[in-house]
Amino acid sequence: MPYLEVWEKYNIPVAYRTGGGPLIAVYRGTPKFRIKNGDPLLIEDVLVKYPKLRIYLMYGSELYYKHALGVINLFEQLYVDIGALLWEDSML
Repeated sequence: MPYLEVWEKYNIPVAYRTGGGPLIAVYRGTPKFRIKNGDPLLIEDVLVKYPKLRIYLMYGSELYYKHALGVINLFEQLYVDIGALLWEDSML
């Protein structure tokens, strides 16, 4: 939490990784990786507590896009990267 206070005070944006991860990440060196930790709803309490903190959601949360849209609509200090979503969609 002290970092969040400093970043908010000095207007330093924070990147927060959302969505999934690499294929079989749990078995390739990151045994504690969990997809549920990539849910953008997990950042909601931080956005409420630090209203001037700018947060950038990395990867647009391909698994939780409805959750990402929900928090984006509520918090103007939240930004999202949609590049990975566009790339994935073009692969279909």
